[in-house]
Amino acid sequence: MRLGQFIQEASFYPSGINNENRQARKDFIRIRVRQIRRVTGATDLNDIPSSLEAPIRASILSELPQVEAAFNTIWSRVSSDTQHINLNAVDRRMRNYYLNIENFVPNRLLINLRQRLVKFIVYRACGWVQSMISPSGIEALHMLVDRRLRIVERMLYDVGRVERWDRNWRITPITGTWEDSWNRNFEYPRIPRSRFDRFCNPNSSGICQTAGMQDWTRFGSDNLLLTGTTRLNPIVRAQWVRPPGGNEYMFYIEPYTNKETAISSLFSPSTNYKDRNLIFCDHVIHVLHLEALLFAKRKRGQSLSSWLDDTYGLAHPGYLRIYAPFVGAEHFIAGSEDQNPNRHYEFKEVVEEELQIGDHLIVYNHPVYDRATINGVWRLENAIVVETYPELRMQGHGIQPKTLGQMKETMIALFNNELNALRRRVMNHISSGSSAVIFDLEDHEAALAMVTNVVGFSPANGYATSVNIARWCLIWVANSSEIRIHSNSSWSGLIWRQQKVFYSRFTGRPEIFGIFPLWEPLPDRHGNPRINSAGEVTRIREVRVTPQMVAAWTWYFPESPAAMNSIPVIQPKP
Repeated sequence: MRLGQFIQEASFYPSGINNENRQARKDFIRIRVRQIRRVTGATDLNDIPSSLEAPIRASILSELPQVEAAFNTIWSRVSSDTQHINLNAVDRRMRNYYLNIENFVPNRLLINLRQRLVKFIVYRACGWVQSMISPSGIEALHMLVDRRLRIVERMLYDVGRVERWDRNWRITPITGTWEDSWNRNFEYPRIPRSRFDRFCNPNSSGICQTAGMQDWTRFGSDNLLLTGTTRLNPIVRAQWVRPPGGNEYMFYIEPYTNKETAISSLFSPSTNYKDRNLIFCDHVIHVLHLEALLFAKRKRGQSLSSWLDDTYGLAHPGYLRIYAPFVGAEHFIAGSEDQNPNRHYEFKEVVEEELQIGDHLIVYNHPVYDRATINGVWRLENAIVVETYPELRMQGHGIQPKTLGQMKETMIALFNNELNALRRRVMNHISSGSSAVIFDLEDHEAALAMVTNVVGFSPANGYATSVNIARWCLIWVANSSEIRIHSNSSWSGLIWRQQKVFYSRFTGRPEIFGIFPLWEPLPDRHGNPRINSAGEVTRIREVRVTPQMVAAWTWYFPESPAAMNSIPVIQPKP
């Protein structure tokens, strides 16, 4: 029997059960059965052999009442726990905006949303970890719920995006405070040129010279970037230092600092933009991981500092850091490569149906967006799963809660804007009368080139003179991952069909180049290019990136179709 059919059996659902509780049970059954099949070494986790149907059914029927009892116990504790975020104190503008897009929240009350979050945390966690189903596992389950709920509510209410047009800037004088009508903890380390460029007075390197602006650098057409890459709020600035070598993307804890204070004081909201934590999406979520662990341990009278020292030892100064959790092979808390046997976070790959509220994942834009920009604002988004019912929704530092489809739409809108700008540059270049067939782009990693001698790339010579502009493409030297794609003809063919990225050599050049066309043939009603008697394409259209061209869980579509729904996550370890 297939798992999808098994889940529908009426015996699992009491008469009159509502949709929310039915879905919670479905989630538990799906994950629990897949876990049972993993233990037996099954390769197809969605297949239930006839010999196992009866025992698995009996097990599920006996466990469902226990899971419901576990939820009732946990909710009784959480609903009366004053140490959780005070929902009545959540910023009203943020709350109303959130509820406006989440109008399915019962009675539009955040306490009802909290109850729903706890319910789906419990049901999915019990599916993953059998020991949490029984009364003896209630304390471990409560600890896990505290951590997952904390990271989600911090994300929803303390990180959520503020649009540019919602900021009422008061920045006179420029040497004083920069107020924007908000009282927030986290911002990206960039400010809009439209508002601040008049104060900059940059030198030849783009660094602003005006008093009060020397920390900012003109970069690209939209933003001024923080010169030091990242910066924490002034309360903790002395407690978090750069690591040996001065990596400006990373913070280490100062030796012998009070670690609990160093983490909790990161949540010190300010009405002054300059006094907030100016960090990226991966940093913010790493901070949320650390603070959620601190919150859960403090509630239970456990010293985080003692646990850290006992577990990792003072000999490893980088065990507590703020960094990109999915990056590198180093040993640090909430990092994907942490192999400490007592670690409190773990890295795994799951399918979409197994995601849990509070999981940390990355959603990637189309890979060429990263080439079409330098430090583009949305090359990827580190995000937290903030809902699984009624839809899977994720939220990062730069967005409100969105479905995967909504995230893709937002990402590609930025990319298509970049492509429009590149096409305008090509047309201006041609209009200028320049004969150059390649030119660098100062604020892009790639170059624009008229391709005419690319090995195996048919559009290089396949356009009629009247549409010669279509030979202009974005090109760049391939990195090691892209060279691996190029070496596999099946995989490279997939990337060309799905993402319009072609890898090849230019005649006489040793490097492998990536090529992304800005125009493409306009197909007829049969889907074929419109060509003349010489076989040349005569009609073209602009290349528009669509959601179907975004792999989402990786930069590039994976070689194996089975890997398409494999999602790397970092999650609290039970």
